[in-house]
Amino acid sequence: MDLATAGLVLCHDHPSDDQTPSKEDKHLTMQVAIAIAGIGVPLHDHVIIGGGYYSMADEGFFDKVRNKLSGLLAV
Repeated sequence: MDLATAGLVLCHDHPSDDQTPSKEDKHLTMQVAIAIAGIGVPLHDHVIIGGGYYSMADEGFFDKVRNKLSGLLAV
């Protein structure tokens, strides 16, 4: 039986109904992505629920992070 983790999705709510990610949301997302990359688990998305929802993956956040860190995480 294969017990490998396929990936991780973070999700939390903003009670203010403004689903726009804060600076802290973005910082935490980067920290988690870097930490779990070290054990081979990809972070697929961070979804914020408010009056609607905000998907960091849909908005290209992970592409920007990958571009900034591409040399750092290369093996």
